[in-house]
Amino acid sequence: MVVKIVVITEYYWGGKRFGFKIKSHCEECTLIRSMIEDMLKKEFKGKDIKFVEKPWLTYLFEALSKGIYHPPGLTLNGKKIFQYSPKQPILDKKNIERKVNVLLSK
Repeated sequence: MVVKIVVITEYYWGGKRFGFKIKSHCEECTLIRSMIEDMLKKEFKGKDIKFVEKPWLTYLFEALSKGIYHPPGLTLNGKKIFQYSPKQPILDKKNIERKVNVLLSK
C-alpha cells in the first residue's frame, strides 16, 4: 500500500542570509498561515497533508527555483500554487482544495 502525503509549504517573510536578518513582521504571511491551518482542520481533516513553514530569506534559492520571488508564497508538493501580489491578495481556498484532492486521488 502506497501512502500518499501532500506537502503544502509556505515561504514567509523571515530568515537570514548573507549577514542580513529579517526582523519585521508580514501580516499577509500570517493571514496565509492562518488560512492553511484552518483548511487543515476543516477541509483536509483526516487527510495525509503536511504543512511546512520556511523562512523565505533562509531558503532564498529554493524559493526562487520554485518561482516564489517574494513572500508569502505557497507550493504544493514543490510546485508553486500561490504568490501574493497586490493584484491577487486573496488565497483561493477552493483551488487549493481541488489541487490537493487531485493529488490524493492519484
